[in-house]
Amino acid sequence: MSPRRVPRSVFHGQDRDRRGREPGARIAPPAERVFSSLDELFCGARINASMSGARVSTRPNRSRCHATFATAFAGPTDEHDMRRPIHRFKLLAPILAVPAVLLAAAPEAHAATFTVDDATDAADAVPGDGLCTTLGGGGCTLRAAVMESNAWAGADDIDILAGVGPFELNQVALGDLHLTDDVDISGNGNTIDGLGALRIFHVWIGVSVDISDITLRNGAGPLVGGAIYNQGDLVLTSSTLTNNTTTTHGGAIKSIAPGSLVLDKCVVDNNTAVIGGGIYSSGSLKIIESEINLNSASFGGGVYLSSTSPTLASITDTVISSNHADDRGGGVFNDAALNISTSRFEENTAVNSGGGLYAYISGTTDVFKSDFVGNAADEGGGAFNLWGQLALRRVNVEANHADSSGGGINNQGQMRLFRSTVFDNDAITGAGVYNHWFNADLDVRNSTISGNVADTTGGGLLLGQNSLATFNNTTVYDNTAAVGAGLWASALSTSTLTNTIIATNLDYIGVANDCVGTIVSDGYNLMQDVTSCTIGGLATADIYATEIVLDPLAMNGGRTPTHAVPAGTPVLDAGDPTTCLNKDQRGAPRPAGAGDCDIGAYELQ
Repeated sequence: MSPRRVPRSVFHGQDRDRRGREPGARIAPPAERVFSSLDELFCGARINASMSGARVSTRPNRSRCHATFATAFAGPTDEHDMRRPIHRFKLLAPILAVPAVLLAAAPEAHAATFTVDDATDAADAVPGDGLCTTLGGGGCTLRAAVMESNAWAGADDIDILAGVGPFELNQVALGDLHLTDDVDISGNGNTIDGLGALRIFHVWIGVSVDISDITLRNGAGPLVGGAIYNQGDLVLTSSTLTNNTTTTHGGAIKSIAPGSLVLDKCVVDNNTAVIGGGIYSSGSLKIIESEINLNSASFGGGVYLSSTSPTLASITDTVISSNHADDRGGGVFNDAALNISTSRFEENTAVNSGGGLYAYISGTTDVFKSDFVGNAADEGGGAFNLWGQLALRRVNVEANHADSSGGGINNQGQMRLFRSTVFDNDAITGAGVYNHWFNADLDVRNSTISGNVADTTGGGLLLGQNSLATFNNTTVYDNTAAVGAGLWASALSTSTLTNTIIATNLDYIGVANDCVGTIVSDGYNLMQDVTSCTIGGLATADIYATEIVLDPLAMNGGRTPTHAVPAGTPVLDAGDPTTCLNKDQRGAPRPAGAGDCDIGAYELQ
């Protein structure tokens, strides 16, 4: 039988391999893998090097991989943020026992291509001879190809012929497929099945692996990583991981520092674990144009990010939906530095806190141009922030539910809400935003809080004891609650309002009930009903006891819906020119024309 390895410089008698590459050349990554400038924060030089086939022997300088909270929250100049450095963590590199077969002397480094044409799970006859054949001259199985690639030094290719699978890993005694040397595995639409007995892949420390166009299902990792346990640099492209499970971390994948994980156009669904039902990461993580669906865990139903993560993680253009946590973080549990952009959290659930997102103590979470829709939990249906740092910029928080507090958002940390809309959420208390406890510090700018419904207190917002809150150019309109339909503020809270509308918020019998409690006015606000409010501060040019009618919530430009202000409304040109923000919620210039800026989130042009 002819060998299934094609050495360089002998294909068709030319000094090229069978793909027409020059000696030493590697497969060029497809165009969609060209990363953005955020790779500087992601230590992307190593990721790009591994994707291009270069072997990188030295790890990147970790000091260059740390981002500050300010960098993560970089935004328009009118959106100033806190600037607390992200903590650095000591990384642990576990030492693994090496199977004896993998310690055989490797031949001289020449990359090779192994073509898999046999769906059985047989081992290679002679690992390291460069021939992918099983005992008795059998075909090239996936296991045999992996064994040859491990033994044959250099970055190799494993091409699985289309239609050969599914591949069932039924040789339990042989264990999962260890990837101990750089390799590119092209699945060509095939499926690898762990049969509920084996983890499928284990990527070793310092190894660069690219896996594409494959389905990994029914993996059962011992303790960690149902389908994949990654300690190296792994890139997964156009692949599906489904119905995998483990007893602790990472139902589909556990990826740990100093390794890195990139998922590009992947589907991760129906996986289970105790922590990180879909993905558990304590290393570098990048998720792009993927779907994380229907996974479950106690913590982090979809994704769990550990506080030991050394670099900024990112989730971009991704849908995270219908995941479940028996405790916290139905969609994502973040205890690291994470940027989320142009993504959607939908119908995720948690029994306790954070149906869509749970931001924990060490977490710095920046959410940009994304949506939280239809998520649910006991506290913080859309998002829950416990002592972490959370920024929502140009975000919609819509139709989320909490059994107790914070239908849209429950904040008990430091939170920024910029150019965003929180609407149609419900809870017993604090239906839109619940800001409570000693560490709660809420900064709301150019945002709209509308249409939220609380059974008891705080339809739009509840500001609890010992909490801080500031509002500038914000509209709190058309919310409902039994008490404090617009804003309920504890006497032990400190809330400061400037250029803000609180109006047309009603109790359950249709009576205006905009504000209950104690607030500080820095002036230039419109508050329709203040009969139950104690107002301190300057209160310069405040407008009270004046009913206004704004247009219904609609897309009036920009990314998030707003209430347009009709001509003749008293908020027009009534803002403070020294404190109003230079753009409105939509991004339109403020002020418009020769007059002063308008009160609220919308500037009439």
